[in-house]
Amino acid sequence: MKNKKLVTFLYTTLFVITLIALIVLFSVHFIKEAFGSVTLSQILFHLRIGVGETGISPELEATIIETLTRLLFSVALLSFLAWIGWRYDSYQEIIKSLKSAFIKIKNITICIKSKTFLLIRNLLNKLKALIKRFPLLTRPVLLVILISISVIFYSLKTAERRLQLSDYLLQESSTWLQENFAVLDTSYIKHISGKKRNLILVFLESVEDGFVDEKIYGENLIQELSNLKKEGISFNGYQRTVGSRYTMDGLCALLMGVPLEGAELVDFSRTTKFDVLLRNAPSILNLLQNDGYKTSFFVGSSGKFTQKANFFEAHGIDRKNIYTREIFQKNGYRLSGELKGSEWGFCDEFVWSQAKQWITENYDKKTPFLTVIETLDTHFPNGFTKAKYRKFGDVRDAFRAASIMASEFVTWAKQQPWYQDTTIVFVGDHPWQDQPNDFTNLYTKNSSNRQIFNLFINSVHKKPTTTNREWTAMDIAPTILDSMGIEYRALINSKTMSNNQIGIGLSLFSDEKNFIEIYGMDFLWTEMKKKSTFYNSLF
Repeated sequence: MKNKKLVTFLYTTLFVITLIALIVLFSVHFIKEAFGSVTLSQILFHLRIGVGETGISPELEATIIETLTRLLFSVALLSFLAWIGWRYDSYQEIIKSLKSAFIKIKNITICIKSKTFLLIRNLLNKLKALIKRFPLLTRPVLLVILISISVIFYSLKTAERRLQLSDYLLQESSTWLQENFAVLDTSYIKHISGKKRNLILVFLESVEDGFVDEKIYGENLIQELSNLKKEGISFNGYQRTVGSRYTMDGLCALLMGVPLEGAELVDFSRTTKFDVLLRNAPSILNLLQNDGYKTSFFVGSSGKFTQKANFFEAHGIDRKNIYTREIFQKNGYRLSGELKGSEWGFCDEFVWSQAKQWITENYDKKTPFLTVIETLDTHFPNGFTKAKYRKFGDVRDAFRAASIMASEFVTWAKQQPWYQDTTIVFVGDHPWQDQPNDFTNLYTKNSSNRQIFNLFINSVHKKPTTTNREWTAMDIAPTILDSMGIEYRALINSKTMSNNQIGIGLSLFSDEKNFIEIYGMDFLWTEMKKKSTFYNSLF
């Protein structure tokens, strides 16, 4: 009796573990199809902080339904096989039961001689002959156990390959970040020209420099932005390291020189959520706000998504001037008709108009302004495009429209009284996220230029000796301040003072080598993924 109970317990436990393995397997498949190549660290991060209110696109909904359908079918099949394995001691019993089942059903006894039944019987006989060669599989239950073990191992292997489980769980500790991180001093600022310049900082969702390639994309998708390069300074040589995977990761890297991705980012022992991301890492926006700048932020999506509104409030934007989907709706704008964009929220055309209105109403010769604009229409998987911009019928139209709207904004800015005293910076928040879809499979995967678009208009700095050098997203923060003619200081490891480094980013206007030029991409990527007590202290 005790042995029977033990066997029952072990068999049931194996069945439950296999069910969990199936759920993991299909979850990993869903993540790959919906979001592309992501790591366990990213997944846990979004689960930890919450994603707020976001829409579900038709494509995402279809992927969810497809995944659930396959999962339910697999669970049903596994349950049936498990029952068969437990119920019958031999394959002869299974065949006998099938025959009896057919015989008991009235009016279809002929099925015993039908081709369908004969086919089933022949298959079972072949299976019986096959497993005779393997003495351990002479019972159905043993075959079920083998299938279960195979599913478990395949699930683990798939999760490891796609989510990099071992990289997350087995990371070493490192003090490299602490020893090289420059903490920005937000109490010190000096304007070299003696005049405070305004700053308009535009984060272009997923915009890559390589979109100019007509051979790949059919035409230069960012023709207008390309034309603007003649008026400003742009750097080549971007390298994709940490700080380049998704929007908040990119924003942190670009604004404070530190990415939002570390091995110990998710600490489930904490009793509170990460309501403010990297609260102890000052950004360039904090520096300008403390210097008396009037600050604002505009985006058409929810401010609750990845705690974005809280992030900008803590990092240099006045709370009353943070404009997100919720605030626009509160101000009486309906998320419908000409104002609606993708499932994320309001369209970029509306957001651009709101930013223009705020700048016009708040411009004051005596008080400099800082405006941050985040575009959204080019977000994966298919973007959003109004009818007047459509040509290709896919996400390429969204990038064409984004380029046109950005150029129109600059044209408008040139007509304003503050233009000559304003530095305008355009930068892609990260490269296109390569989850499987038509745009990825047909275009971006064929591009050799995957660097983020960047452009500094009205920089007080002269064009550096070379604009071709290796750099990362972390180098943009100090470069922005340099382009405005701002002298700042940051303390490295509580000892060394620097005037061209923020976080682990160095100004591209500087002749000094940055970290990727010194150590190389592999070293930097590895060190930034290691456990760091200092990194955790930034939250």
